[in-house]
Amino acid sequence: MVPSRSPLWKGALLSLPIAAALGMPGAAQTHSTAQPLITRPVDESSLVTLRGNVHPLARPQFDRGPAPASLGAQRQLLVLKRTPRQEMMLGQYLASVEDKNSPNFHHFLTPEQFGQQYGPASEDVAQIVSWLNGQGFSVNKVAKSNMAIEFSGSVNQVETAFHTQIHRFVINGQEHVANVSNPRIPSELASVVAGVSPLNDFYPRPLQIRGPSGRWNVAEKRFTPELTVSISSSPYLFVSPGDVATIYNAPTSLNTRLKPGQATYDGTGVTRATERSAIDLAIILAAGTETTSRFYKQNALASQHDEATLAEVCRKLGSRPTRRVG
Repeated sequence: MVPSRSPLWKGALLSLPIAAALGMPGAAQTHSTAQPLITRPVDESSLVTLRGNVHPLARPQFDRGPAPASLGAQRQLLVLKRTPRQEMMLGQYLASVEDKNSPNFHHFLTPEQFGQQYGPASEDVAQIVSWLNGQGFSVNKVAKSNMAIEFSGSVNQVETAFHTQIHRFVINGQEHVANVSNPRIPSELASVVAGVSPLNDFYPRPLQIRGPSGRWNVAEKRFTPELTVSISSSPYLFVSPGDVATIYNAPTSLNTRLKPGQATYDGTGVTRATERSAIDLAIILAAGTETTSRFYKQNALASQHDEATLAEVCRKLGSRPTRRVG
């Protein structure tokens, strides 16, 4: 386990639906619409698998064996679910809240009202709390929306209650803990329980990319990116061939954003021309490639005062100017 981290899964994240439910304000109907769904005693021998609850990085090649049984599992969330009828009613209510022609327009619900109308029945919540206590967990609280139950315990209790194993995983030098198989719960609870908060410590990472530094421009009243350096009071931006290829989206291998399968070119078979008021003979002759030779044989352009230089180039390349610009 990463030494800097506190007990396992501390501060587990709410799913978006739960977060929305816990934060929804306002008022409308307040009567409960949920009917109890848990009508039989809980049988631990009849289990249902909660699929999709294994982290993709919990792979055998990273597995370093079982996690310590005494490791803490703090502030876990048992996520609950509503019936299809409640889902339909909730969708209608959310649409009416934004409809200016509806009597529910901007008539919001408090978390308690939301739980009464669109959460599981209080009898079912009580049954699940009783089951968690029976597994040795401490139930910290039930969300006001009735859509989540927070509980704490140990890895050993999690493994026993949810019929899975918690292992250690080492990835890129960092140690993590995670379940190796999907958790299972008694079938009587499956109509109300949607899942368990992630049984791992693979915490989300921010997706933003830090950009370049900037400086506040007092005169322009804006931040100016520091992409340049100042030499003799003149700003310069240094770029490499790869930068240019990326900036102009050139179809070359230097373009870091080249699309998969996109054809590239290296200039083979392409005829180029240039026009300059002064030709640097040393640069031209330094190239010395067949492409450069063919280019100057076929497309050398010069102005009147470059004729002597161009003649020297052609002499060394074994050709003559084919076109002049007077």
